[in-house]
Amino acid sequence: TWKFYLSGPSVDNYAPFPPELTFPISGSTVTPINNLIPLQWSCSDVDNDLSSYEIYLDKVDGTTLIKILNHESETTSLEAEVEQGFVYYWKVVAKDAQGNESNSGVYSFRTN
Repeated sequence: TWKFYLSGPSVDNYAPFPPELTFPISGSTVTPINNLIPLQWSCSDVDNDLSSYEIYLDKVDGTTLIKILNHESETTSLEAEVEQGFVYYWKVVAKDAQGNESNSGVYSFRTN
């Protein structure tokens, strides 16, 4: 018995690179202005189909979703409301148009 396989056109799709959290730097201390701090990150994708970011921030483990943003540029920022005198944990999950995702890992910072 013979078996044949005719391959179709290859479909390559890659997950986005993990977002790089650029501010606040992990372990740093930040002074909020009017109880707001900027969260900033950069992210790219080999096949240029980034679609959105999920931003997580809390005082426990970085698992509380606070915002979903559409991808507009390689460097993105968001003003987040925080309280003074706490340690916060945050992460960003990048998603592309094909449903692939990558996670920045959890970073922490302290507020003055």
